Amino acid sequence: MYIRPTSPITRIYFLRHAETKHNLGNIISTRDDVGLNEKGLDQANRLAERLSSQFPIDVLYSSPLNRAKQCATIISEKLGIEIQFTDDLLEYSFGPIAGIRYDDVKERYPDLYTELINWSEAPLEDRFSRPELPGLEPMDHIKTRIQRFTEKVIAENEGHHIAVVTHGGFIKCAMTFFSGAPFSQKMPFFVENASISIVDFYKGNPVIRLVNDISHTNDVLKMLKPLPL
Repeated sequence: MYIRPTSPITRIYFLRHAETKHNLGNIISTRDDVGLNEKGLDQANRLAERLSSQFPIDVLYSSPLNRAKQCATIISEKLGIEIQFTDDLLEYSFGPIAGIRYDDVKERYPDLYTELINWSEAPLEDRFSRPELPGLEPMDHIKTRIQRFTEKVIAENEGHHIAVVTHGGFIKCAMTFFSGAPFSQKMPFFVENASISIVDFYKGNPVIRLVNDISHTNDVLKMLKPLPL
């Protein structure tokens, strides 16, 4: 069923940056200056071409981290739109476990690893609240970042198409936030490199239209074990 809107609809395209050596090595995300690898540069160009050919992007925002900045720069040059950077789009901070392989967490932080695995793999009916892990960004903090950024860009660009280059953790949290799902539970979303996720906003109310579209990259949607975070 479709009802003609009486107010402008604002569309936000959440774009995960393309592949880096850390993504390839299954390393937990950091806030360092790691850049795109060769495949990532190809993915970013394919993403820019897809946006250019299919979506009428008016505005472009980006996280200031190098991997997002590189991806946004390729999009900016393709679309002829200036990039606006904001720290609100930074990756979720994984604190003491950032920058190491997931497989190494078990060895370096065995208690933390056990707590994560027990929480992550419990049956839904037995699932307890998300563990409070020392040094990780509090869920309330990233929810505040998502809400502050969204309200600001909609107020400044109502009725427009807004491209946002950011990170996998941020997008997973954003989709959880917009869906109304509790942050205490494991987030039921997966976000690939160079993917497109779309949310429409009508009078401030979000409608998730698309999640994790990677058809432009020609990559296979792999069967992966969800990470315990």
